[in-house]
Amino acid sequence: RHFDDAQQNKDLKELLKNDSVLEAFLWKCVEGYTRMAKKGFAEPAVVTEAVANYESGGQIFERFLEDRMIKSPSPYPESYECSYLSQFYPSYESWCDENGYVAMSREKINSYMKAKSIWKKSATFPNGTKRNVLVGYYFPSYSNNSVTPMATTMSHNVSTTINAPLGTDLDEFYQDLTAGNNYTKKNEAPQPQSSTITNSELQNTTP
Repeated sequence: RHFDDAQQNKDLKELLKNDSVLEAFLWKCVEGYTRMAKKGFAEPAVVTEAVANYESGGQIFERFLEDRMIKSPSPYPESYECSYLSQFYPSYESWCDENGYVAMSREKINSYMKAKSIWKKSATFPNGTKRNVLVGYYFPSYSNNSVTPMATTMSHNVSTTINAPLGTDLDEFYQDLTAGNNYTKKNEAPQPQSSTITNSELQNTTP
């Protein structure tokens, strides 16, 4: 705490040289310590409110990540498994409006990502270098960087590129290709296919 001139006692040093003043000062210290030991420190209301707002805002942001984005299983996500603040923030604001929440500011989102170790200063995406990167979370459609995952197959020495459906699990997609099965997105009924890749047509599959 800072004391202004009107609150300062310019003779305090001299007063503390007096034994009776020192005795009273020591007694107040012991009294304060005893009270603190019984009840603990009393956190100021403004601090309690700020912490509550920060925690509730962070919990809401976590719900947004769970509801709208996919978490990469990799401890070292590629750029297409990441997003960045200027890209996902409009979606976050819209999601908050839809669900009756108050969106945190961009500055608070950045602070929260840093506290949770899911923040990176910058990263390179297909559309350029972006700042304030959300590490390990991306949109199901892969629209965050215009990357469409694909597999390349070799049949009769001819290279053919097969685009995976947006939002698919790549490992599952490759396994289905290798097995000669039509790929079906998780939790969806099989859709009619105009053609089917079979084992006889698929000799090698590489990511």
